Amino acid sequence: MLASGAHGSAVVLLERACPLAADADRAAIAESLAVARAEGGDLDGALELAETLPPVPARSEAADRRGEIHIKIAWVAVMAERAADAARQIAAARTLLGQEPAPGSRAALGVADAHLALLPGQEHRCPAETEAAAREAAEIAEAEGLPVVACQAWQLLALLLREKGFDEADACLERMLSLSTEHALPVWRVEALVRLGANAFMRTGDASRLRSARAAATELGRCC
Repeated sequence: MLASGAHGSAVVLLERACPLAADADRAAIAESLAVARAEGGDLDGALELAETLPPVPARSEAADRRGEIHIKIAWVAVMAERAADAARQIAAARTLLGQEPAPGSRAALGVADAHLALLPGQEHRCPAETEAAAREAAEIAEAEGLPVVACQAWQLLALLLREKGFDEADACLERMLSLSTEHALPVWRVEALVRLGANAFMRTGDASRLRSARAAATELGRCC
């Protein structure tokens, strides 16, 4: 995950590159631009661009790549609580990836869809199925070496399990913290520390982890 300034630079560079690229490269650059726009805060621009991308052959590398683009945009839409947009991107990804997507794609798609289940209008979704999907996504993502997807899944599991008590939720957050530290994912590390700190404060009144989270967030701000 890039900082907003880095995303802004990526958008500028990709917008310049797109009209200059050879025909064979233009679609891939446009796909990258769509993701950069979404992750940089311009979700509407990303969705508009995604709608204009040229079709790709079914069951091809291009289809797999396009599916991943839709998943990444879906994740941003879920985080923005735009359920309808997220659902459309997830549906587009499923169409492109087919019935048996690669394990990594399956995990990323599963965690985006499981997060979607928590948004308003999704009350028909079964909580037990959402939890199972998130746990499966976490396990697959770790096995496939996808730490960001794994962090997304462990974060969701912590949220779901919080209703059962602090212990299970904290175990998920500790795993998220370990992964984010091991793989140098500072944004996810701060997120884990904040959630662990909030839980510790509610349980015991101990604010030490919240102070650690604040220090980590301050350091992240300096780096970005």
